[in-house]
Amino acid sequence: MLLAEIIERVSGESFEQYMQNNIFIPSGMINSYIADEHSTLRTNDALNYGTHNTFYGENIYVNGSGG
Repeated sequence: MLLAEIIERVSGESFEQYMQNNIFIPSGMINSYIADEHSTLRTNDALNYGTHNTFYGENIYVNGSGG
């Protein structure tokens, strides 16, 4: 989480956009992306059955964590 925050502050981009521009696209990882609560799910994404977006009061969509 800390590294994601540092990347956002230094690059001036969102963590998701930074990863797309500097990691995924240059590496040819065309099906990889960072998901958050605003992302549109893609076809064939693996989903869980969670019904909440918090875990013990913490937002589970904190960028840079959770896989």
